[in-house]
Amino acid sequence: MINKSDLPDMLTPKAKARCTFDRISIAVRENQYNDFVSLMKRMIRYRKGSKYRKWRPKTSVKEDPKAWWNFVGNSVLSEIQERKRKWTWEYIKQRKVDKLAYIKLWKKAKKKKKFTEQETNDLKRLEEKLSFEDILL
Repeated sequence: MINKSDLPDMLTPKAKARCTFDRISIAVRENQYNDFVSLMKRMIRYRKGSKYRKWRPKTSVKEDPKAWWNFVGNSVLSEIQERKRKWTWEYIKQRKVDKLAYIKLWKKAKKKKKFTEQETNDLKRLEEKLSFEDILL
């Protein structure tokens, strides 16, 4: 499908194509594969560490061991508090409300109906707030 309108519309692409592939094979050398696996491990490690970075001391362990013990304590405590928060009725209720709102907006998007600015913002906010599993299940 090609968009031949004179006025540019930032929401409608100029050209739209659909490609379907049964199978794609990629050849990589062993060192490329190892680099990719290493990159994935680093990204996972960075993501795990980013949750606790706000409490990480600027000094070394040798310079200020007490600050590092506080860092460990705050990290563990935040994990426990987060786990407990996810099992409260308020959290479960809000998650259900958010999921139903997302489903409603997603259905509207699939029907290609016009979104208001508020609905667009709500959809973006919900996509950032909900996890992939929440959206999928």
